[in-house]
Amino acid sequence: MSAAARASRKWIWVGTGLAVAGAAYLLKFGPGQKMVLETKPSGDQSKAAAAPDALDPNAFRKFKLADIKKYNHNTNVFTFAFDDPKAKYNGKTASCVVFKADVNGKDEIRPYTPISRPNTIGQLEFVIKNYPQGVMSKHVHEMKKGDSIEIKGPIPKYPYEPNKFQQLGLIAGGTGITPMASRHQI
Repeated sequence: MSAAARASRKWIWVGTGLAVAGAAYLLKFGPGQKMVLETKPSGDQSKAAAAPDALDPNAFRKFKLADIKKYNHNTNVFTFAFDDPKAKYNGKTASCVVFKADVNGKDEIRPYTPISRPNTIGQLEFVIKNYPQGVMSKHVHEMKKGDSIEIKGPIPKYPYEPNKFQQLGLIAGGTGITPMASRHQI
């Protein structure tokens, strides 16, 4: 590795450290303004309380691919329909689910973060990039409408609580942008 590459990598780590430190400082010592994060439920979401859960965090269930929308040259939005059109996605913000599929005779399992809002009724949406070497992403991109995949979840990552903090700093990183994507009206 060249000296320039090492220096560049060093500055990336320094910048990341400063961003984390800045976020921590703002959470602890930031201005005293209260950040209110509330969303108004849409008509579909107000019915969600009585709707059964579509997913199970302890068991895989099959879901049919209902729609595919092109997002860009190598990424699509995949919509999976629930068997019960009145069922809801009971995930919270920052929850993921797990996909399972038989690929070339082997069960492959990968986590994905839905872009659907919590309590969405009837379907679940994902933005998935087609990685050339990605076993599951390639499999999902080869699926046709009507094909099924097994999904288990939701698996909570962070138990978000509205209005718990006066300020909130977010840092996006890792594989994909979906964990930072939100359709919430804040």
